[in-house]
Amino acid sequence: MLLDAALPVPASLASLLAWFVPLFTAPSFRTFTMLACGFLAQNGKRTVCGMLAGAGLACVWPHDRAHRFFCRARWDPDELGLAVARLVVALLVPAGQPVTVAIDDTLFRRRGKKVWAASWFHDGSAPGPAKTGYGNNWVIAAVVVKLPVVRRPAAIPVLAKLVIKDTSSASRLWLARRMTGLLAGALPGRDIHVVADSAYAGSELKKLPPQVTWTTRLRKDAALHGLPPQRTGRRGRPRQKGDRLPALATLAATTAFTQVTVTRYGKTAAISAAAVTCLWPSVFGTRAVTVVLIRDRSAAGYDLALVTTDTAATAVQVIERYATRWSIEVAIEDARQVFGAGQARNRTARAVERTVPFQLACQAITACWYATVGHDPADVADHRARAPWYASKAQPSTADMAAKLRRVIIAARFKASRPDRPTPKEISVFRDCDLCGRFGGEEFALLLPRTTAAQALEITERIRQGISQLAIPRDGTAAIRVTISIGIAVPSQARRTLDDLLAAADHALYQAKRSGRDRVVMYADTQVPQASRPLPLARTNPLLG
Repeated sequence: MLLDAALPVPASLASLLAWFVPLFTAPSFRTFTMLACGFLAQNGKRTVCGMLAGAGLACVWPHDRAHRFFCRARWDPDELGLAVARLVVALLVPAGQPVTVAIDDTLFRRRGKKVWAASWFHDGSAPGPAKTGYGNNWVIAAVVVKLPVVRRPAAIPVLAKLVIKDTSSASRLWLARRMTGLLAGALPGRDIHVVADSAYAGSELKKLPPQVTWTTRLRKDAALHGLPPQRTGRRGRPRQKGDRLPALATLAATTAFTQVTVTRYGKTAAISAAAVTCLWPSVFGTRAVTVVLIRDRSAAGYDLALVTTDTAATAVQVIERYATRWSIEVAIEDARQVFGAGQARNRTARAVERTVPFQLACQAITACWYATVGHDPADVADHRARAPWYASKAQPSTADMAAKLRRVIIAARFKASRPDRPTPKEISVFRDCDLCGRFGGEEFALLLPRTTAAQALEITERIRQGISQLAIPRDGTAAIRVTISIGIAVPSQARRTLDDLLAAADHALYQAKRSGRDRVVMYADTQVPQASRPLPLARTNPLLG
C-alpha cells in the first residue's frame, strides 16, 4: 500500500496499522492511515481538521476528504473495535489466558442542538453539586492488560457505543451486553471476565454467552436466593431457585469471614472476606453466582459486597479482578486529557458514531506500539532530566507513551529514505538568515550565520551533490553536466574581518580546483574533520522508524 509522501509512516507503526487493511477500501485505508498519524502527531486540538494539520496535509488535501471518511466512507466502527481487540489480545494477553474486560460510560461534552444524540446526561466529572452535562454519552469496553513497562493494570479501549435516547441504545446495560457478545464472537476459545460498577446489573445479563463471566458490585437491596434443592422425584416442574436469603447485613452477621491477602490499587493488604454461592434471579436468572463480602475497615458487618458469575474463582481472585475496574477510569481520563478524544466537532449521525471509536482505536494503537517496540529503559531517566521535580517517577505514563510516538512520527517526516542522496527539496531549503549572491564572474558567495564548521560542511556538501546530479538537456546531443568547487572559511582569531574571511575562502576554493574540482575544501588551519558526510536530519532510533 503506497502512502502519501506528505507524511511517511514509521515502519514500526505501519506494521500495526496494516492490521486494519481488511476493514477499508484502498482509498479509505490511505485516509485512515494519514488521519491516524495526524491524530497521534497533533499536540493541539484533535478535531478532524486538526488531524489533517497534524499529518501535514492541511494544504495538500481538501478538508472534506477527512470529513467524508467519517460520514460516508465504507467502514464499520464495530469492526474497527473488534480488530483493535484482536490486536491487543494477540500482542499483550498470553495465549490461553482469559481476557479481562472493563466497562464504563462517560460523557464527552458537546454544544448545539443539531449534534446527533446529544442530550443531558449524568456526568460524574462535572464540577459542582449538579453532576449533569450536555453532550454525547458513550459506553466503553476496554481490555485490561499487564504491560511489561508499568506495574499497574492498564485498560486499553477497544469498543465504544453511543447512548441514543428513546431507542434500544438508551440502555447502557443493553449496549454493554451487546459489546460483550461481539467480543466473545471475535475471540473464540477465550474466556472473558467482565468487570463493571453497580449500574451494570440487570435482567439483560440473563442473555450472557456461556464463556462470559460478569463481576460487579452488589446492591444492598439485592434479592438473593439459595441454590435450587435437589429433585424430590415428585411430578411437576422442579424448583428454579431456593429460599430467599436474608438481607446482606444479616447475611454478613451469620457468615464466617476468613483472613486473606489481596493486591489491589498498587498495595498489598490483609482483609477479611466471606464467599456465599447463591442465585440472583432478577439479574442472572438461574445462573449461579458467588457473593463476596469484604470487611476492610469495619469490625463487624461488611464494607463492600461483590457478585460474580465465575463460581470457580476464589474470593481473592474476585476482589483483585474487581479492583482492575479502576483502570478504565484512568483510560477514559487519558482519552480526554492526553489524546483529546471527543474534541471533534462533527454533527451528523454517522460522523458522530465513528469519530470517538476512531480516536479510541488510536489510543489503543499507541499502547500496543509502546509496549512492543517503543519502550526504552532510559525513557524515565530522560523524563526526569527534563522535569527533575518528578523525583519519584519510576515508570512511564500514558502521556510519555503518546509523546514518544509523536516524536517518532514527526521525525519520520524529516528522515531521508536515501541519506546519501539528498532530495531537491532538501537542497533548495535555506534559512531566512542565510545570504547567497554572485561574487565575481563565475563565483558565488554563501554567508551562513549561526553555523558551526561541521554544519557548514554538511550544507555545502549537499549543494555540491545536488548540482552534480543536474543534467541540462541539449537537442540531439548528450546532456550538459555541471560541477562545483567550494571553499569554506570559518571566523577565528586570525580572521576577524570580512576581507580576511573572503581571502581564506578564496584560498580554499583554488585548493579545491587544484585537487581535481567537484569537491569541498575547508581552509587548512581550521581543525575540523575534512570528511563531508551528511548528518541525519532527525535523531531517531532506527529500531522505531
